[in-house]
Amino acid sequence: MKKYFFISLLLTCLANTIFLCSISTHGNGKGCQNIPISGVVISIENTQLQVISDVDGIFIINKLRPGTHTLWLRSMGFENKMEVVEITGDKEITILLTNKPHLADEVIVSATRTGNNAGMAVSLYSKDEIEKMNTGQDLPYLLQMLPAVVATSDAGNGIGYTGIRIRGSDASRVNVTINGIPVNDAESQLVYWVNMPDFASSAENIEVTRGAGVSTNGAGAFGGTINIQTAHVSDSAYVQSSHAAGTFNTFKNNLSFGTGLLRNNLSLEGRLSSIKSDGFIDRGSSDLQSLYLSTAWKNANTIVRFNLFTGKEVTYQSWYGVNPPGC
Repeated sequence: MKKYFFISLLLTCLANTIFLCSISTHGNGKGCQNIPISGVVISIENTQLQVISDVDGIFIINKLRPGTHTLWLRSMGFENKMEVVEITGDKEITILLTNKPHLADEVIVSATRTGNNAGMAVSLYSKDEIEKMNTGQDLPYLLQMLPAVVATSDAGNGIGYTGIRIRGSDASRVNVTINGIPVNDAESQLVYWVNMPDFASSAENIEVTRGAGVSTNGAGAFGGTINIQTAHVSDSAYVQSSHAAGTFNTFKNNLSFGTGLLRNNLSLEGRLSSIKSDGFIDRGSSDLQSLYLSTAWKNANTIVRFNLFTGKEVTYQSWYGVNPPGC
């Protein structure tokens, strides 16, 4: 009984092999001007067979039964094509496809902001919220009340050399951008906030994303991202001044102005700031000046801006240096 079963199974396999594998079809999918098309999907009607053309537009279909077969060809940018082929043996065919433009939906790329449905820990400070907190301290101290954010200060009062950590990651893993432009130093990946005193006064909003998940141009965002957007173009002229005073001989003076939108669609805005403090720690004094200028051309659909910010900082050494061995 076992011998008969083995012979019957062997004959069945041989019959199927001869029936299915003896015929193959070689094809070539081409578009207009006989240019080969790669990535054309070829399906055989009423079967599970399906192949894809290579970079030269060539496809091979094996295991075809003799007889009439219907081939369906599909490719992006071309009309679907049905081709009826009579198969009696190995055969080579060429099928021409007709161009069909495909109009896709619009694609919106958001490069610097996460959006409301990002699914990550995101905090957004508006201009009004920034003005309430801004007393002249460096920007890390404005953000220190956020969850998982720790700010440090060499002088002890947030003016001068300050640092920030987000979710335990140091500043080299915190991505900082201004209007989408990276601020992190190209060599150390750090951000020296002392070089941008009172920059919060020129910010329209500040977005902080905590944790990995969003990385814009510049340093890696393992700890988080700080995205600063500068003030919008004002349609009306303005002049304003703000002053603050605090302990340890701390003084902040700020003067801002804007021309509004002029007849030629141009505008000019600027800010001049001075911050001085003796610091909480000995030898922690700071004398900081900064200048911000922004000129813009604006119409109904376009805004072109040129931003310039610079500053000068003089800070004392609030920490002891260590002499090298042998000195």
